[in-house]
Parts: sequence; structure tokens; C-alpha cells
Amino acid sequence: MDFTDSGPGHFYAEGSLRAGRLHNKYSSTDLRDPMDQSAGYDSSATYYGFHIGSGYVWNIRDRYSLDVYGKYFLTRLEADSLTLSTGDPVTFGSSNSSRLRFGSRFSYVATEFLSPYVGAAFEREFSGTARATSYGYSLDSPSLRGNTGIGELGLTITPSPKRPLALDLGVQGYVGKREGITGSLQIRWQF
Repeated sequence: MDFTDSGPGHFYAEGSLRAGRLHNKYSSTDLRDPMDQSAGYDSSATYYGFHIGSGYVWNIRDRYSLDVYGKYFLTRLEADSLTLSTGDPVTFGSSNSSRLRFGSRFSYVATEFLSPYVGAAFEREFSGTARATSYGYSLDSPSLRGNTGIGELGLTITPSPKRPLALDLGVQGYVGKREGITGSLQIRWQF
């Protein structure tokens, strides 16, 4: 939701709900039972979450804008119990991810159809611990708790200025607690 005013920019608020199933397939040639069978499993668990955020878009010039924002994300992954291909039982506990992100995005309106952007953000993960047990014993628990820097580069495509449809192609890089590169394709219909 945009809160327009007569100044050089506007405030906005956003939110989302999401739910689905996470499927995970694992196999290892290093972990074997006494019969030399390799360990592996297929897991499936439900996840759900939400995010809320707000920001300010400052119109620097006619074609240039700077978006400064803050967002909070909460996601929960439900528990799952399974049996490894070696016959060993494993129970994955439910896990929560609680993240706060502050960042900015600089956009340039090249044409009425194309708008490239570049951005940077700082994110703090407050929980993000995964727990598992086998035969009642706890397994090592990885944690994502900590700080991550995020850089992004992308392009927003608006096929028609008369319709509220936009395509967003982007790539994000992560350094810190989370490391890696992701790509994204989003289709937005604004109302």
C-alpha cells in the first residue's frame, strides 16, 4: 500500500502470507551401514510464514529513485519423522526462522517498460536452528543465527503501462552467515 503525498517521495507498507511443502532428498556414499548400503532419505514437511515491511521511496529526479526499507520475516517448518535407507530412524524437529532486514534499492526508469535497479541490505537472523534426533540422541544442529550482507541487481519489466502487471528478474548475493547467489523471477499484479 502506497501512502502518497505531495513531497519528493512517499511511504509504503507491504505484507505477505505464504504456505507450502518443502521436499528434501538426501543421499550419501560416505555414510554406510554394515551391509555397505549408502544412507539416504526423502523428506516432506509443511511450511508457512509471513512478512511485513515498510519504507520510503525518495524520487531523486524524474527517472531516479531510492527506496529505504525495513522488513521482518517469520517462517516455520513443521517436524518430520522418517527412516533412512539403512533402516535408522531420524526425527527432524520443527524449526523457526525469524529475520529482520534493513536495506536500500536505487532504481532508474530507463523507459516506460524497463527499470534496472541495484540494492544492498543488512539482515539479522534471530533463530534459524534445525534440530534432529536418531535413536533418542541429538544430532549436530546447524544454525543460521547471525548477520548477512545482501547485494542485488535486477530489472523490472512493465509490459503495458495501462495494466498493473510487472515482471522482476533479479540476482542476489549473500555474504556472512549465509553465503551464496540466488536468482529470482517474480510476477506482480498490483491492486
